[in-house]
Amino acid sequence: MSGSEANSENSAYVAIALAAAAVVASLLPWLEVDSVVSALSGAAAGAASSLGFSGVSDYAFGESYSLWSMPSLAGTIERYASLGAAFGNSSADAGMGTITLMAWICFIAWIGSVVLLGLGSYELLRKGDIKKFKNGGTLLLFCIAAFYVLVGMLDGFATAIVLPTIACMLLDCAAFGWLKLKMKKS
Repeated sequence: MSGSEANSENSAYVAIALAAAAVVASLLPWLEVDSVVSALSGAAAGAASSLGFSGVSDYAFGESYSLWSMPSLAGTIERYASLGAAFGNSSADAGMGTITLMAWICFIAWIGSVVLLGLGSYELLRKGDIKKFKNGGTLLLFCIAAFYVLVGMLDGFATAIVLPTIACMLLDCAAFGWLKLKMKKS
């Protein structure tokens, strides 16, 4: 193996490690539900459950959500939207539907980015091909942008936990910056 090939392989390992760290940052909680909302929904669900109502625990919001738990958030929001619609509030149902859709978009984009980064890492090491790796990182950045749109829709109800999202974005960008910089030099 020539010095240029070894340098290129080492650069690939560094880029993969940075992307892996971005994925780890994406596993941390990104969304914090207002403590009053979380406590009240949990208390109401607990009280209803103790009175013998079944399925009410599905109405309790968690204190925080990660990207991989966005379907849980979407499900709880959807149940509240259905409850509102049952009482004749169709505008709340439409608004909650948009929020639910954004939560699912975040989740699907995250899954896609993790899969593409994994496959792209393999192809980067085996073939030197960066397409899937680059597409996975781009999709992860899209996921972060979609997440902040979701946070904007949840204003007053939930807020972004900034450190994991910023760390994920910076590590993701660093992976590509490193790879691009090293590929230009070799």
